[in-house]
Amino acid sequence: CATCHEADKGFTDRLPTSKGIRDQVGRRNAPTVLNAMFLDTQFLDGRARTLEDQAVLPLINPIEMGMKDAAAVVERVASIPEYRDEFRKVFRRPVNYADIGRAIAAFERTVVSGQAPIDRFLRGDRDALTESEKRGWSVFNGKGRCNTCHGYNASYPFFTDNLFHNIGIAAHVSNFDDLARRAVKASNLNSIDEIERMALETEFSELGRFLVTKNRS
Repeated sequence: CATCHEADKGFTDRLPTSKGIRDQVGRRNAPTVLNAMFLDTQFLDGRARTLEDQAVLPLINPIEMGMKDAAAVVERVASIPEYRDEFRKVFRRPVNYADIGRAIAAFERTVVSGQAPIDRFLRGDRDALTESEKRGWSVFNGKGRCNTCHGYNASYPFFTDNLFHNIGIAAHVSNFDDLARRAVKASNLNSIDEIERMALETEFSELGRFLVTKNRS
């Protein structure tokens, strides 16, 4: 996982689109896993509902990790004595695919940020931000209107509203409607595995959230 979610890069890779095995390049960039435990959905299009759902999908994606299937992942993990023993100790059963997802998700829930300068500033440390940064904060909350979608709330201090917004990207995809029709016709968009494949491997990645909702707006 750390190939694309590097700790010293904010748990991402800072690439326009991420690289997988054999130098393959996907169609999406790797979002950070910082504070991912607080998100309502996972992935940029929200195709996974939980961290557990999200964690196992890259393992069998042919671009990302390229394992043949879930059984191959389980066989690989179970072949390592330390993992096999720890899984038995923690889950009290042999290694299985769902528990691999649970283990990764459990780690992701420890990747939490709350000590950034803005966090300290909002807790009352007026020296946590420079004067320039304070002016930026004023623009953020004022004429920039950034806080319309990225507002700060003391009980949910993550600068997101956990919603998806139509910001007009589809208007720049000239064949959006054609892509949408072909996507619905070609694939089972009720399957998270199929949505995963289309989002990372095909031209249908341009459809974004549509792959999940099938809603044009």
